[in-house]
Amino acid sequence: MGPRSARRIHRVPRATPGQEGSAYLIALMVLIILTLLGLQLTLVTQTEILIGGNDRLIEKTFYAAESGLDLSISRALADGNFSAAFHERRRSELEDGQRVDVRERVSSSPFFCVGDAPCNLCSINQGRNYARRNHVLSVNALRSGIVPGGSDVELASKSVTSMVDVEPMERLLGCLADLPDATSGFKFDDY
Repeated sequence: MGPRSARRIHRVPRATPGQEGSAYLIALMVLIILTLLGLQLTLVTQTEILIGGNDRLIEKTFYAAESGLDLSISRALADGNFSAAFHERRRSELEDGQRVDVRERVSSSPFFCVGDAPCNLCSINQGRNYARRNHVLSVNALRSGIVPGGSDVELASKSVTSMVDVEPMERLLGCLADLPDATSGFKFDDY
C-alpha cells in the first residue's frame, strides 16, 4: 500500500441539534401545496365544464328561436301566411349524465304591420296598389326536459324579434296590427 497521505477518509457531517427531520417537514409542505394546487385545478375544470354545458344549451335554444323566425318568414313569403305559428319537437338526449326527454316549443307572433313605404318600381311592375310593408315578428323558444319519473323542468328560453320588409305587397290587404284579434293568444316574452 501507499503512503498514509494518499488515503482519505470521508466522514458524513452530523446534523446540528434541532435540524433532525427537517427534510421530512419540507417534503410534507411541498406535498400539501401540490395537493392544494391540484384540487384548485380540478375545481376550475369542473366549473368550465358546467359553463360550457350551459352555453351549449343556450345556443341550442337560440338557434331554435332563430329557426322559428326563418320558418315564419319563409311561410309568409312563399304562402302568404302571415299568421302566428307554433312548432314542437321532442327527442331524447343525455343531459347531466342521465337520459332526458327534451321538448322544444317555438311559437311566433303574427306579422304586425308597422307601416307602409313606397316600393321601388312597384307602380311600374305591379301597379299602384302595391307597396313595401314593414312588419315586426317575434319568436319565443322554450326548451324543457322531463326526467324519468319527474316533472317538466325548464332548461332554457330565448326570444328573438326582427323587422321584416315585404316588397311588393298589396295595399288592399289590411295590416295584421289593425285587426282586432291580431294579438290574441300570443304575448311577447311570455311562455
